[in-house]
Amino acid sequence: MAISNTKPAACAALAGAALLLTGCAATAPASTPTSSSHSSSTPSAESAKGIDCNNLQPEVNPAISQLGTSLKLANASSPQEGTYPAKIGSAGGIFCDWFGADGSSVSVALVHLAPQRLAGEQSAVAASSTPSTILGTSPNVSVYVADSGGTASGDIEAFTDSGYWISVVSPSFTTPDRATDLLRAVLQALPSG
Repeated sequence: MAISNTKPAACAALAGAALLLTGCAATAPASTPTSSSHSSSTPSAESAKGIDCNNLQPEVNPAISQLGTSLKLANASSPQEGTYPAKIGSAGGIFCDWFGADGSSVSVALVHLAPQRLAGEQSAVAASSTPSTILGTSPNVSVYVADSGGTASGDIEAFTDSGYWISVVSPSFTTPDRATDLLRAVLQALPSG
């Protein structure tokens, strides 16, 4: 079969037009993470409800500073696999990590869960943890010192009646009371309602 001279010219014109249109197509700008935004997944029904490390930082900074003046919010940090913060991240929550020049560290992870899922996660944590009264006898928050599932010491897990699972972890938490100010600051930063 013979190819006419018009077909190659038409194909070349069509290819040129396609390249021209491709070059003019709008492209979304590349996403560049900010130094303090660490949401581990896209918000969903089970998520951090609009909280990210950027808006959590001002609320918790005084409590973080009490734990170490050199602590700075890390860029693009992620939780260690197999920990409660990793589980929170996989559920659509956020993970924020602060590191100090002296090697100290503090992390906060949180997620808002549907009631049944929250109850299941709380039961799992409670089964391998010790209940704590570091917040007094608050009827709205249940607090546990994790004996396993996270780091063996310095791992405090909290569950709120409003649907949040919060994890605060630091080697600085040599006693559960050392986590009290940070946990209160995180609770204060949660949206009301």
